[in-house]
Amino acid sequence: MAVTYTPNEAFNYANYMTKEMNLSRVQYQILDEACSRLWNAAAWPWTIGYLDTITVAADTTDYAVTGNFPSDFGHLYLAQLFNSDKILKPLAIVPLLPATPGRVGQPISIAPIVADNEVRIYPKPPSTMPSDTQKVLLYYKKNPPKITSANAGTACLVQDDRWFHVYKSGVLINAYKCADDARGYDITRDAQGSTKLGGELANFEYLIGEMKKSEEFTYEWDVYADAKGDTR
Repeated sequence: MAVTYTPNEAFNYANYMTKEMNLSRVQYQILDEACSRLWNAAAWPWTIGYLDTITVAADTTDYAVTGNFPSDFGHLYLAQLFNSDKILKPLAIVPLLPATPGRVGQPISIAPIVADNEVRIYPKPPSTMPSDTQKVLLYYKKNPPKITSANAGTACLVQDDRWFHVYKSGVLINAYKCADDARGYDITRDAQGSTKLGGELANFEYLIGEMKKSEEFTYEWDVYADAKGDTR
């Protein structure tokens, strides 16, 4: 994957498209927001990271994350309960869970406790565990890189150069907005409640759709839980 283009190159393009409007005071806000908009549009492979694999233990709800949470941790993205034979089911990811669950059974949900470098599962596993060890595979969504004056002239965008035109479109949306240019976006709703996008925003959303067709979402697969694996 080649990453050579810089945010400033996208800003220069936007500057040209806005007839050299002076946008220097908001340059890095424009570049950073476009980066976040593209980053969070989907679970692009470069935005997902492996967090840890925990082994479910008897009577234990809290598990330390090996090596602590990474500095770019955004949120838990995927938690799969599995054993040596099969994937049992995905766990529901929630913001928090009680320390004293009041229920015993096979895990159905998980929450990060970032301050303690732990994750918590619910309900509490039983005192007697299945002979086939159960584990939870964890992936997380990374935070996007922060675009500032210090790195805007470097190749810090992470995504492949082949998607630089999509980032340029994202930059152009806010450049138009800051230049008070109606080409930036238009959002309307009809009497039936349908939303219609216009301007550069519509082009950006179209390009995101094309990206989704071209990228492989490695971490998004269908999971069918085997009823025999559910011991709740």
